[in-house]
Amino acid sequence: MQLGSGPNLAYRLLDAVPGAELHLSLSPLYSRNSGSHFSQLEATLNLRLIDVRTVDDQVFIRYRKA
Repeated sequence: MQLGSGPNLAYRLLDAVPGAELHLSLSPLYSRNSGSHFSQLEATLNLRLIDVRTVDDQVFIRYRKA
C-alpha cells in the first residue's frame, strides 16, 4: 500500500488497520515564518486554551491571546 500524507495518510491507516485510533494534537501557538504558506502575516502569537466542547463527534476548541 502506498501512503500519502496528512488526511490521506490518516484515512488509509484508519481504513486498513482494524481497531485503529486517531490521535490529534494541537499546539496553542500560531507561528508564521518565511517557510509557511498559510498567511502573509509574519508573526508569532501565543494562545491560551479557554474552552473545549464536544457536539456529536466534533470537538470545538477555543483559544484566546495569552
